[in-house]
Amino acid sequence: MLGFYLRWPWRSAITTPETVFPPRGEFSNPLVYSTPNDSHFLIGEHDLGIGRLKALKSLITLPSEDPKLKGAPSPDFSAAAVIHWPSTSNENYLDRRIKYFLKDADFECFFLQTIILAYELEDVRSLNLSEGVVSLLKGFNCRVVMSLPKGARNIPEGPYFVQGQQLHRTWKLFPDIYEAFQLPTIQLANTDKFRPFTYMHNGNLMVPVPSRLHFPQTLDKPFNGLRVTVKDIIHLKGVKTTAQSRSFAKTYADSTHNAAVVSRLIELGAVIIGKTKCTQFASADQPTADWVDYHCPWNPRGDGYLSPRGSSTGTCVALAGYDWVDLGVGSDTGGSIRGPAAVMGLFALRPSQAHANMEGILPIIQGIDTPGLVCRDIARLHKVSKALFKSPSPKMTAAGKIANGDPNGGKRVDFRRPAKILYPSDYWGPWLSNSHRNALEQRDAVECFVQKLEEFLGIDRTPINLAEEWIQRNPANSQSRIEVYLEDTFMNLLCRGYHDEYQTFQKEYRAKFGNPPYVHPVIQDYWDRGSKISDQEIKTAKEHREVYQQWLRERVLDGDDFHTIMVFPATSLTPFYRDDYRNDPKRYRQPYNWNDRADHQSSLAGVPNIVVPVGQTRQDSKITSCQELPIAVHVISGAGTDDALTELFQRMAEQSLIKGSVNTGATAFDSA
Repeated sequence: MLGFYLRWPWRSAITTPETVFPPRGEFSNPLVYSTPNDSHFLIGEHDLGIGRLKALKSLITLPSEDPKLKGAPSPDFSAAAVIHWPSTSNENYLDRRIKYFLKDADFECFFLQTIILAYELEDVRSLNLSEGVVSLLKGFNCRVVMSLPKGARNIPEGPYFVQGQQLHRTWKLFPDIYEAFQLPTIQLANTDKFRPFTYMHNGNLMVPVPSRLHFPQTLDKPFNGLRVTVKDIIHLKGVKTTAQSRSFAKTYADSTHNAAVVSRLIELGAVIIGKTKCTQFASADQPTADWVDYHCPWNPRGDGYLSPRGSSTGTCVALAGYDWVDLGVGSDTGGSIRGPAAVMGLFALRPSQAHANMEGILPIIQGIDTPGLVCRDIARLHKVSKALFKSPSPKMTAAGKIANGDPNGGKRVDFRRPAKILYPSDYWGPWLSNSHRNALEQRDAVECFVQKLEEFLGIDRTPINLAEEWIQRNPANSQSRIEVYLEDTFMNLLCRGYHDEYQTFQKEYRAKFGNPPYVHPVIQDYWDRGSKISDQEIKTAKEHREVYQQWLRERVLDGDDFHTIMVFPATSLTPFYRDDYRNDPKRYRQPYNWNDRADHQSSLAGVPNIVVPVGQTRQDSKITSCQELPIAVHVISGAGTDDALTELFQRMAEQSLIKGSVNTGATAFDSA
């Protein structure tokens, strides 16, 4: 038996036939096709509207009364592969194309049972398949050869399903074993609208993903076929934004527009495959203690029971766990994309504040919120961020040449390079003073990275104590230490932001249901604290932020060009488990410690911040006794230098000074 298909029990009011390719489609009663090796494929119910396929040749021996002797197709669904067939094609060309298909991780051999040739010829009746072609096809267990009708040869190559003489698109279904997704989605044909897909198999939500073979890259579609997830505070047209709140989901209908960042990605060819879970309203929820309305995704790294952090939790879990996801779009206020990316060993970027388009994304602190990107590959991060967050061209720095020991042989190169590496002792102090074995291994990995960065740029790091620098410069015209000056700044803006931005939601929920909405303990605390923060306190917080921003950008980073970068630690010295309970946030509020929040420097200053995984070390595990966990660093630079910052680490990866990509699963890097 080659497989079986099941009708999915869901109805849509939309019945317009699908006539547009690539496979972003709609269906009123779809089918799921299952193979003996437990792969699952979604079949679009409507055919592509290209006309009837023509049967050319049967390659199997059947009883004479069987219509397949004449190449007639089966009345049931059968798997098929479309191959473009130029007039000069032969068995060598065919062999290369099939082997190219088989290199694609999502293409399976059973699609070769029916081959559909897309000819250049106007009349295919005169075409004869050579003995070499027929022999090759039989070797791949091909049963029937068909051709596309005249005028339909622009159909992309790749896997499809055939019923009778009609061609149907397909999506492979992948299980969401780490529970990263809130709602898988499919884009409807001829529109920028999406529809949720909620099919379960063996207890797992299944995510429909089209074949990469269907999306050849072009100049106007450089990200064609790029598989992207979006955080569940980002609007997708036709899909409900829940913000991980059941009360919020009950209050509002499906989104009527796409967020600006989503629209731009679609223009560039990206395929949005679903919305991923996040902490409620992108807050500081911790698993077990705070994830009440929905279940927290599972961190794929280590022993499987570590906290994935937040708030862009599912976005990063999907990248760390699934090789069929290419890019995640989250948000970042105080580390929401950077925190989970660091603990899962992923590349991530919080862009410059000036480049942040938050249209269509639920806000927290206007003027500090940004979208955020996360992926496993630094080259992809550079390419996508360059397209989404366009930077002005900063002035070339004085560091014109690379040292003789550099891999480029001292030659000038065609990318911007910083002249200074700052190494703040305020944040590296705990790392340098901790003598535990785990801390020593992490310190060695970071030290190795910084040394390679120095080697690549031909400069030595410059130690700096930011607290002392603040006192010496005295930018606030006061004697306040920086930790005192900024003690209430971020949290006042955060809590008041939560209170103000969700006042309308609270009123509309109460009007609709007669009682206040339930929200998680952290949100309750933010709303309570925000209600007590005065306008004068917010004015002071904004003034303090502006002073700090000007000081960091002009005095520490030497202006908004690519003159200076600063390196911070991004991962903790000890792992945090998902079953660790914490105290009630209302009763046990931890004091804000500026020295503990390296990620807030970028948020307050509005400068870009990249997370770079630099290695992994052994850590104790209470589940498996030992595990290997990733180590990452933050690097920030002047405002508007996002492109130069990501390109710097892409160039280092090209010279094999850092690993340019990470793995999915328990370890980010191959074990030594």
